[in-house]
Amino acid sequence: MSQLMNHIMGNRIPETEAMDTPEEAEAYDLLATKYLYIAEELIARMALAIGPAAGNCLDLCTGPSRIPIRLAQQNPNLHIFALDYSRNMVRLGRKNIADASLEVQVTVVRGDAKMLPYDSHS
Repeated sequence: MSQLMNHIMGNRIPETEAMDTPEEAEAYDLLATKYLYIAEELIARMALAIGPAAGNCLDLCTGPSRIPIRLAQQNPNLHIFALDYSRNMVRLGRKNIADASLEVQVTVVRGDAKMLPYDSHS
């Protein structure tokens, strides 16, 4: 399978598990703003189409929280918990959410997606 993936994607060098520096987080956010907005919009639309119409939802590895912002803007009946491991991504996500005036609807927390700080089925 890895040979097939290498053939399709090339020899990809995975990013580190967490973007630990402020510079890495800000560079990712800038690139996302310029280049990933279409993918973010598609992901948000798919999530809204298949997810609950109201209630809680969770975005793992949220990065700068651009997808939760789109979800919240398009469905005010959702409360989104946005989780990321990187302190700098959490800081940046909180700033982006505040800039969008969505602090009541989107909660950003630092955590590990492999050890969620939530009860099962919550």
